[in-house]
Amino acid sequence: MMALVGPAAWANGLRLARAGAVREFSWSEDGEQAEARVKEAGLTYRVRVAQGTVRPSLACACPLRSDCPHTVATLIVGREDARNKQRSVPEWSRVLEQMLGSDRDRLGEPLALVVDAHDPGVEPSLIPLRRSSSSGWTTKRASWLDLTATQWASVTDGLDPTHVSLMREGYRLSRESRSWHSRTEVTLSSLGEHAYAWLARLVRAGVELYASPDAGELVVLSHTTWDADIDVRSGSDGLDVRVVARNGDEVLTRPRIDRDASVLLLDGGRGIARIEGVGTLDGFPLDRGLHVPAADVAQFRGTWLPALVRRFSVASSDGSFDAQARPDVSLVGTVRRDGESVVVRWWAEYRQGESRSRTPVAHCAEDEAVAEIVGRVELWGRGLDSALWTAPPTTGRLSPWRVPAFLEAVVDSEGIDGLVWDVAEDVRAIDVREDGFDVDVSVDPAQRDWFDLNVRLRLGRVTISVRDALEAIAGGQDYVEVEGTWVRLDGERIRSLATLLEEARTLAGWDGEGVRLTPMQVGVVDLFASASDHVSISDAWRTRIAPLRDGSADRGVPPVPSLSSILRPYQRRGHAWLTARLSGGIGGILADDMGLGKTVQICRPWQRCERMHPLAIPRPFSSWRRPPSSACG
Repeated sequence: MMALVGPAAWANGLRLARAGAVREFSWSEDGEQAEARVKEAGLTYRVRVAQGTVRPSLACACPLRSDCPHTVATLIVGREDARNKQRSVPEWSRVLEQMLGSDRDRLGEPLALVVDAHDPGVEPSLIPLRRSSSSGWTTKRASWLDLTATQWASVTDGLDPTHVSLMREGYRLSRESRSWHSRTEVTLSSLGEHAYAWLARLVRAGVELYASPDAGELVVLSHTTWDADIDVRSGSDGLDVRVVARNGDEVLTRPRIDRDASVLLLDGGRGIARIEGVGTLDGFPLDRGLHVPAADVAQFRGTWLPALVRRFSVASSDGSFDAQARPDVSLVGTVRRDGESVVVRWWAEYRQGESRSRTPVAHCAEDEAVAEIVGRVELWGRGLDSALWTAPPTTGRLSPWRVPAFLEAVVDSEGIDGLVWDVAEDVRAIDVREDGFDVDVSVDPAQRDWFDLNVRLRLGRVTISVRDALEAIAGGQDYVEVEGTWVRLDGERIRSLATLLEEARTLAGWDGEGVRLTPMQVGVVDLFASASDHVSISDAWRTRIAPLRDGSADRGVPPVPSLSSILRPYQRRGHAWLTARLSGGIGGILADDMGLGKTVQICRPWQRCERMHPLAIPRPFSSWRRPPSSACG
């Protein structure tokens, strides 16, 4: 049959027949033809086998049409059915023969296989063996190349063709591996997910498995399927998370798992069993545990543990960690300075033994204990001022001047179970002044006849300009920070001061920080003084504006005797007023109708002050024929 269809098709057909893939097998009435349906990879193919003159006629509905594994499987089932009809074999014997194989069908010398897994640090290697002349086992003429090279057919002469075919199948599977191996090497990992099934087919075909080339110990292929689970142990320095193998109540805390082959190596490599769940542990180290520091336990519990519990059986081999128990957790609101604002962030704080650790609440959405606390806090926060409250897990920002109100209304109020506040000392130290700034006005000498008027906002010993305060208001700020204290800006008052400054600058033609004035603009100073809390006036200013302030002529120069007798009362008042202004360094204009004696009023003051101040006398050219000095005697 192998010569008819080839070793590969024959081996696959044998596999299908033993797997029970042949269904609805039946003979024709004359016994010369058989039909069946063969199921493989989810598809069912109709097969017809008939007696031929030289060779059987094989027909199949698969793409190969003939000489395929499906026709081989039908031939094998037909042969067994014919034998069973010729001999009376009990059902139990036929079933066991199908499961375990039978030496009666062996057509040559058997092969054996070494699964060398004695060194945990090395991939288990697979080494074929054949019978030696001394009836023992040997690796000579049994290498993978010897068994798979078809040009050396003499090497495999006399060997069981089923064993040879299965060995070639294993070699082909190993070459499909993505990892590199030499041509003479086959490892358990290189067989990938096919490893256990291929070893099981070897065992059913009568291939013995040994732990070493000396064939001293057999390797037992266990039919038990283990599960890869997660084991968590708690210690003073954190958690130890590792993969364990579980079979019911039996747990291997240090399992030796071949990830690629999905098999568990038992008893130092003398046993092999299937293990489920390894494929979902991609990237997780199987030969050691993962250490979670105490500071990261919160992140592990809140972010990763719920997902682990859904996908794996999470337990603790020493009973130090209970993944199913409600965690000891609190919702923590931290209040910290962050530049020009104060930030409120939400954390889940887990307590594991004597250690505590935090992780952002947003990462713990799947933790039912955290979600329950967050729900109660959100409900409680609905009754708070929305300008002060931001519900978890959203990060909130506060202006520093709102902090005292936030601490009083939210943090220091009667809270709820499970909510803890962590407020930094520098946040509690924020000071807010609601009474605002004092307004200071000062007038100081500048150059010659000029004086500088300055308006400043003062808090203690610190002052700011009206311009800076106005810019803060324009930027939407209701408060400004002065040496660590946040002071309220009286927007209406500051805008009024700014308007006064702008008008004063326009009047004086000055665009500096304050206003530059002459004593003639004493009214401007009066306006600012009425809008301020403190006024500082220099003595020089008071002296210069005194004649303007009270209008008194007491400090005027008395007229000379030659004039006192001829000056009329109104001329005396004009003379006193004019000389008082000249004495104070203030100019003036004496105006009256013509012929009322302005020249007489001004001549003597001019004679006394001509070296100090210039004097202008507008007149018609024809009115004076002599200089003023002669006119004044």
